[in-house]
Amino acid sequence: MTQEIINLDYNYINLFPLTLHQLQIECFENKKQELIEFAYNLRHTTNVNIQNTNKGGWQSKVYKVNGDNFIESLLLNTFNSIPAFNNNIALDICYWVNINPTGSFNTKHNHPNSDLAGVLWIKIPKNSGDIVFVSPKDFESFIEIFSYKDEFKKLTNNYHIYNFPPKEGSILIFPSHLQHRVDENKSNEDRISISFNIKIKHNHFNWD
Repeated sequence: MTQEIINLDYNYINLFPLTLHQLQIECFENKKQELIEFAYNLRHTTNVNIQNTNKGGWQSKVYKVNGDNFIESLLLNTFNSIPAFNNNIALDICYWVNINPTGSFNTKHNHPNSDLAGVLWIKIPKNSGDIVFVSPKDFESFIEIFSYKDEFKKLTNNYHIYNFPPKEGSILIFPSHLQHRVDENKSNEDRISISFNIKIKHNHFNWD
């Protein structure tokens, strides 16, 4: 049977997308060494290593951002400059430092009790591990996503999982419910990053 070629007036609409915010810190090379020293000094001066999803690496305790030091001021100034957010919101931010040596990784997880999560990449040697996101529709839409051509997946960002390569001086903010992991550090150097959670407070709502 010969397949009939039908000319279609075809279009597609992406409805209810997930939004990831990507920011690049200006003149990061001028700040990089101070951030690296901050991370190593924190590990040296605090007798803490939190082992949640971080396997084989070092993770500090969680700190609230008040603008009390270099990194907190950097985070506050950066987040308050994001043009997508309304002016009548306040961001309650906490952060922790990650130092991942060779062979370490982060298992799949999300960030409960927050609205947004994210990471600032400070020192990222080659082959030190991508952040990998898992589609929240991976189960119910598995066959649908599998059926699409590769070029359509790329055009619409319809994937089961998505490898996002880190970049030094870059910040990535994403919905905190989005499952993600960090692949193994296969380099011979430490991978250093700062992770954070954000609660959004709106003047029109009282969540307490």
